[in-house]
Amino acid sequence: MKFIKDILLFDVETTGQDPDKDSIIQLAGVLIDKDNLLEKNFFNSYVRVSFLEGTITQHAQMLNIPFETMQKSPKVYDAIKKFHETFGSDVLLAVHNIDKVIYLRGGFKKS
Repeated sequence: MKFIKDILLFDVETTGQDPDKDSIIQLAGVLIDKDNLLEKNFFNSYVRVSFLEGTITQHAQMLNIPFETMQKSPKVYDAIKKFHETFGSDVLLAVHNIDKVIYLRGGFKKS
């Protein structure tokens, strides 16, 4: 089966379920080739929401990663910019939950 565009499977991890209040803390994607359905590219980044140690600690625990990894992670602007540089915009989006699209859209608006 061939598709008209490459397929971008993406996921976000967030601080909660309300896109108006909560933030992206991890952004990941895999680009699938439209012709052979093989992986063409991938992206994964944790996203630092705050400089506050307590907030960073909480988010690191949510993701089960070391504090230092979360502390060194980029802000949403930089993560979204790199995500877009990696995949561009001429792709079909695929996601398991429409709420993830709302978060991604919000991340792009912030960027």
